[in-house]
Amino acid sequence: MGEQIEKHLADYKDRKKDFNALRREEKAKKRSLNVEICSEVIDLIMDLANEAHDETKKYANGKITKPVWREWMRLFKDNKLVSKARKGLLNQPEEGTFVVADTASQMSEPGQDILEDSK
Repeated sequence: MGEQIEKHLADYKDRKKDFNALRREEKAKKRSLNVEICSEVIDLIMDLANEAHDETKKYANGKITKPVWREWMRLFKDNKLVSKARKGLLNQPEEGTFVVADTASQMSEPGQDILEDSK
């Protein structure tokens, strides 16, 4: 009877170790995701701050007009960099990326070019 209790306690301790290891892994994954999200938000905030600083230098009163600020807030909410929008680079792909056709009109069906050539 004492052996069964000892075995049960050993199994319990092993399961607890496994559970704790899994829990640590889950926490690490969640922490990693949170760090990534925060990093992106900080990048957006810093970009906005830099552009606001540059914009305030343009005017004697040092203020940003309300329409400009509203547009910047819209871009910020859409996770877009204000600096890229001001330079007209928003819809261009980032360096080192590929543009993939995402609509049926941009992709040809297999054999479609053969059919068109035979007409």
